[in-house]
Amino acid sequence: MEGLKREDALAAARLAAEEGNALGLRDAALLLLGSDGLLRISELAAVQVEDLGLGEGGSGVLALPRSKTDQEGEGSSLYVCRETMQAVAAWLRVSGIEDGPLFRPVLRNGAGDSALSTSAVRSVIQRRARAAGVTGRVSGHSLRVGSAQSLVAAGASTAELMQAGRWTDERTATRYAANELAANGAVARYFEDDNL
Repeated sequence: MEGLKREDALAAARLAAEEGNALGLRDAALLLLGSDGLLRISELAAVQVEDLGLGEGGSGVLALPRSKTDQEGEGSSLYVCRETMQAVAAWLRVSGIEDGPLFRPVLRNGAGDSALSTSAVRSVIQRRARAAGVTGRVSGHSLRVGSAQSLVAAGASTAELMQAGRWTDERTATRYAANELAANGAVARYFEDDNL
């Protein structure tokens, strides 16, 4: 399963932000928030300005009211990195958005009123990944998959991965990062350097 790894999402977001226009700033915020939250495209499209709150040291918290695995609507609180909060703030400043949907179409006279569709979110992810030189298949799910892979490659446990991605089934969570889990597994740790 191919994903848009964290470093690729960061590179794509930074390139978009360097454009300095509303479209680039919106796309940068979208890419970073999707990566931080391991968000599905439907979740990204549904984010409301009111769902974001400030955390400590410039970080933030995203209140996710419901998701595919939370049909009861119990909600989740997700950590948002400082760089992402800065990108969101830049998008809000240039767009003039104060409440309602966070990610909206960019029109000639400002931001539209309605949320981006899931197909528009998918298109942003694909277009920005290509602009950053990412090869291979890029889908709307690539931010979620890539962040899962990056977390495991950095040493996250299965339990941490499940919490970050809001998975209730361990098999589903580990399927996203099977190669990275193998690379961190017992054979890699003990046989690679003939530690036995």
